[in-house]
Amino acid sequence: MVKQCQPVCRAFYSLGNYLMAENIKSSLVASPVVLDRFWHSSAAYAIAVEAKCGSEINIPPKGNFIYQWPDDLLKPSAVIFLDLCEMDRVLRMNERGERESNEELQLRKNQLLRQRQVFNETSS
Repeated sequence: MVKQCQPVCRAFYSLGNYLMAENIKSSLVASPVVLDRFWHSSAAYAIAVEAKCGSEINIPPKGNFIYQWPDDLLKPSAVIFLDLCEMDRVLRMNERGERESNEELQLRKNQLLRQRQVFNETSS
């Protein structure tokens, strides 16, 4: 999927959020559910890419509709953001034997993009 154009990738990840939300609804009846990434991650990456990693002027201001949670998507009761320095992130990926996706490569090469993504996640 990561080789597709941005709108196709965003649609794919958005659909994944909705499909996961449907699975979660039935699981929530029996126990709590913990996810690694959800709508916040997809939205933050999309906003950072759209902002073209330029000045903060390109980032939609706080309160913009783009930060609103979709009305038809299951909303989590709690969200915890973890931040990791780039060197530790790469070390952990290497220890797990994971290959770097195009998105991860962009984030590693462009620290401004990474900062924009974190800014967007914490602003929403």
